[in-house]
Amino acid sequence: MILFNLSQTSVDESISYIDHLKERILVGVRLGMKDGVQGLRQAEVEAASAHPPDPRPEKDNDRLASILGRAGRVIETEDAIAAIYKPRNRGKQPHYWLEYGVNIPAVEDTLMAMKIGGDTDLRKAHKAFSIGAKPFFFATGEGYQAEFFERLKSRVEEALSA
Repeated sequence: MILFNLSQTSVDESISYIDHLKERILVGVRLGMKDGVQGLRQAEVEAASAHPPDPRPEKDNDRLASILGRAGRVIETEDAIAAIYKPRNRGKQPHYWLEYGVNIPAVEDTLMAMKIGGDTDLRKAHKAFSIGAKPFFFATGEGYQAEFFERLKSRVEEALSA
């Protein structure tokens, strides 16, 4: 007769080992998600650099790179770890201007007085301008998907081999 017997000690050690693997995997997922979001930021900034959002030469076109470069974060709850890439800006949204195009009419008078940070800023007249749609934002994100998951996989493998 052959008898295989598991003691409570070996069961406890197995559970401890599995819990340890789970923690390593979660560390890898967290790091992989952060790496993936950072890579997406870079990809979006590079894609946008080919299309300045404002054709008027006096305007600062670095705003788009700044907005895209600040976007993205990883959110963790008890049930999930999620990577979110959503550019935000309190003012103009040049990434959407490029994605969908925009037609801005001329304004000849002062638009309005705005309080920003305790200072009053007068929004002034400007010439009309148009920006044709040059979609890059969503296409870049979709094109980056394989790279995102490759970074995630790499970090999980790294965490498991540590």
